[in-house]
Amino acid sequence: MKNAIDAIMNAIRILITNCISHDVIRQILNEFGYPIEKLQQGLDMYNEVDGLVTEQREEYFEQFEASDIFYDEWELAKKFSMRTLKFARIAFEGNTKILNDMHANKSRSDRYDVWRVDARAMYETMLGDESLINVMLEFGYSVEKLTSEYEDIKKLDTFYNSYLSEKGEAQQSTLIRDQKLQELRVWMRRLKKVARLALADQPQLLEILGIIVKRK
Repeated sequence: MKNAIDAIMNAIRILITNCISHDVIRQILNEFGYPIEKLQQGLDMYNEVDGLVTEQREEYFEQFEASDIFYDEWELAKKFSMRTLKFARIAFEGNTKILNDMHANKSRSDRYDVWRVDARAMYETMLGDESLINVMLEFGYSVEKLTSEYEDIKKLDTFYNSYLSEKGEAQQSTLIRDQKLQELRVWMRRLKKVARLALADQPQLLEILGIIVKRK
């Protein structure tokens, strides 16, 4: 997609800038409804779209960056929380109520919105009952350790929200770019049709505009 848009933009750039810069072409097009002012309008449209193309790519870079941060942090959280979960299952083995309260009797989901609920329930249940913390102490889990892990779990929401925000902005920038690019392509196609007729007897000038002429 990137290469395709680059090719389209390059063709449009050649067409418009050469229409403006080449004296003979500019003079002929002026006679057929394309004075310099109208060509300049096309160049302005091109410059606007060119800026939107750059902006869209920057937005997607920011999305990918936010995505990498979130998924890296989530992967770390999954590892340490799963270790804690396994110790909790040993510590409270046979206590169905506690394990259910901790969401410990179910597998962890690969969906973040589901996973976060289960992970938070485990820490909130243990941290909300001193007697449970005392049991976890036997396995090296102090209140400080459990709290630290819980805080890291809660921080994931910030990374996730940032990722979703960047994703939305990237999608919006794509919609705007595509809309303006389509308008520019319509303008370009009309100019090409006029140029083909106006310069029909001078194919060498058409080729300067990037319009391929079939040789007979």
